[in-house]
Amino acid sequence: MKARFLHVMKRTGTVFAKCIQYGCLYHCITTYGVSCVTCDGKSMEPTIYHGDAYIVECVSVHRQTLKRGDVIGVKSLDDPNKFICKRIVAMAGDKVYNEVSNERIWVPKGHVWLEGDNKICSHDSRHYGPVPYGLIFCKLIFRIWTGHQHKVHMSKDR
Repeated sequence: MKARFLHVMKRTGTVFAKCIQYGCLYHCITTYGVSCVTCDGKSMEPTIYHGDAYIVECVSVHRQTLKRGDVIGVKSLDDPNKFICKRIVAMAGDKVYNEVSNERIWVPKGHVWLEGDNKICSHDSRHYGPVPYGLIFCKLIFRIWTGHQHKVHMSKDR
């Protein structure tokens, strides 16, 4: 009976150790490698529609190889529990014209200037200024699912 109990405990420990290993591996891959995100809102239309799912990568964020034009995921400055998708318009050292405040702004070291593609619906750097690079967590690289229903317009004339 004692031998059977020890055998069960050993097997349970092995399974538990494997779960911890795979959990750590999953955490490392999704935090520092590749993951999936779903985008909400209208601020990036027509590039990204509400409900679109993307594969994202984190390597270029950690290696600091992002560039102007990249679409990224960043922690919201308004709500730190929320993530937003925006396009990098300017990098550290660049000057950018802010249409909202009607002034030219210099992007400080360690910051980026972010804007949504849909300027009317986007709450971005034009409202809250340059964003610290440390708030960026991923770069969107590939759309895997679109939540947007593409409408086909047909002419009545054939």
